[in-house]
Amino acid sequence: NRSSDKKNPNFGSPLLCFETIYLPKKKVYCPPVNIRVLDHRAFGRKPLVGLHCIETLDKYRVSDQTLASFLPPLAPPKRETAPTDSSPSKDPAKGGDAPDAAPAAPAAAPAAPPADGKAAKGTTGKEVAVTVEKKKDEEKKKEDVEEKYDWWSKFYASLSGPEGGLKAGDYPKYYRDRLEVYPGPLEKVDGFDGLADFLDTFQLHRGKGSRDEDGGSKEVGVFKGAIKMYPLPEDGSEEPARIFAKAPSSSPVPVIVRVYIVQAIDLTPKDDSGKNDAYVIVQLGKKKVDSRDNYIPNELNPVFGCFFELEGTLPIDHQLKIQVKDYDLVSADDLIGQTVIDLENRYLTKHRGVIGIPDDYYTEGVNKWRDSQDPTEILTQMLERVGLPEADFSDAGEVRVGSKRFDLEGLIEDEDEADIAAGVPEAALAKQPLVAPPAEEKPKKKSLVKGLAAKAKASLLKSGRADDKQRKEKERKERARVAGYLGPEKERLALRALQGLQFIRPEFGLVPEHVETRPLFNPTRPNIEQGRLQMWVDMFVDPAKTGAPPPPVNIATRKPKEYVLRVIVWNTKDVILDETNLFGEAMSDLYVSSWMRGIDEKQKTDVHYRSLNGEGNFNWRLVFPFQYYPAEQCLLLRKKSISGA
Repeated sequence: NRSSDKKNPNFGSPLLCFETIYLPKKKVYCPPVNIRVLDHRAFGRKPLVGLHCIETLDKYRVSDQTLASFLPPLAPPKRETAPTDSSPSKDPAKGGDAPDAAPAAPAAAPAAPPADGKAAKGTTGKEVAVTVEKKKDEEKKKEDVEEKYDWWSKFYASLSGPEGGLKAGDYPKYYRDRLEVYPGPLEKVDGFDGLADFLDTFQLHRGKGSRDEDGGSKEVGVFKGAIKMYPLPEDGSEEPARIFAKAPSSSPVPVIVRVYIVQAIDLTPKDDSGKNDAYVIVQLGKKKVDSRDNYIPNELNPVFGCFFELEGTLPIDHQLKIQVKDYDLVSADDLIGQTVIDLENRYLTKHRGVIGIPDDYYTEGVNKWRDSQDPTEILTQMLERVGLPEADFSDAGEVRVGSKRFDLEGLIEDEDEADIAAGVPEAALAKQPLVAPPAEEKPKKKSLVKGLAAKAKASLLKSGRADDKQRKEKERKERARVAGYLGPEKERLALRALQGLQFIRPEFGLVPEHVETRPLFNPTRPNIEQGRLQMWVDMFVDPAKTGAPPPPVNIATRKPKEYVLRVIVWNTKDVILDETNLFGEAMSDLYVSSWMRGIDEKQKTDVHYRSLNGEGNFNWRLVFPFQYYPAEQCLLLRKKSISGA
């Protein structure tokens, strides 16, 4: 079967079937299988490209359970979408810092009053003014929210340890959404079958042995395919169903790949100072983008917070290569390490490795839905793939998938179903709210207080209760605002069903929203880890059918804001006098000196000369500029490097 690997490395008719083969029952006597890849050339020549030998076929035997759980990916449904500003750019590659999240399409603006000062028909000038003011207030509140909570708040809240909780701020107080931070690559996470449940990868070699005379590898490429063996019934009855009866199309599909680089950990130093000036290079096929202009100086644990977007075609551009290099001004940049991701396996896996499934469905805010398909569309595809009937949404806020029921809190346990059948009110089975409201304080009996001390104490208690009341009211409004970002109930129920798909079919657990930690390796030092890279990849396959991708997630590193601290020095009193004047009287020339940690320059007031009683009058103002992180509620302190770099 001939195929041009430049246009499409897949075979046009990929299915090769041997009708009946007799093999020995004992595995020891089972012969090996050779996979040979030939190159069709002119004049009928067919030289050998590479060879792979499969020693045993035992793992390719198909059981009834494997037959039921192995199904190919379904093509996404085609839907018509109007062109929007968020559609992918025609530029084949984009890179750099993550852009700010694009605002949602604004609602229809109220009719503005005509130029002559009269209000539009059907409205009054007062109504228009009030509407405009409300819109300005909403925009201002949205800006404050984006400043207070960002993607890093969610990331730090998902980490374990005191540092993560400190940098998360108040995010855990109002959001329960988290993401999985895997300590290794996604392919090695338990339950995902290495993302190779559909295709196996066979290394092709040429010649004997795995190394040539110079010690280099003899690997000439890879062959990706799937092998399945079906036992024939002895009684001659109907043959078993074949897994590849609904094999996916071998035609190329366009894909938009978004690569989010969070940070690197424990990089191997390349500079003489024991540090690195690290930056990232992302390559997909022949397209390459980098962040060399924004390298991180003098860091072994650089926080990149950058985003790259590339367009390619599967399976031609199936390998995504990510390199971390050390920036050098004069000599060539040194390669610290690299990692390679197989995008085709992530597309074909039954675990849906293209985009992670989040905890909840939001239409605004830091947890805004980032997939081009809604949860209901994804659920319809997955149920068709699993072989289950369509989901049944009820008016009671539930969805039934197969034999399981889900509500907004997740899977409804069998005990709840038994209680409902026995007549227990559903109100008694209601789940706890997102954040439990504070318990109401019971009124206390008034006690007789006498004297000024008791009155002062009562005044302090009253002031404390007022502050506590304001705090509770503020928290209540914040929870209401967060709840307003949630999407429609049907979409949220569909998302709960997707998360609970593993309760129905355990082998179909979907990849959640995550950050994977990939080891970095250098070809000159094979099998020696050169550091780790925390990142994740989003894939939008065939955007013409699934719809234009939404705006990317803003993971730009937090920038400190400039603030100024003003200290007013009015006067001093009872200062110890260390000197004496010509008349033998104790005296001192007083001034006040002040400084801030992280700022080398000290500031001081003018001098109050010859103070005889320890008093000094200044009326002086000291100004200290500093940088502050509002999200983390901490100051930025700068330190000089020991090496002087």
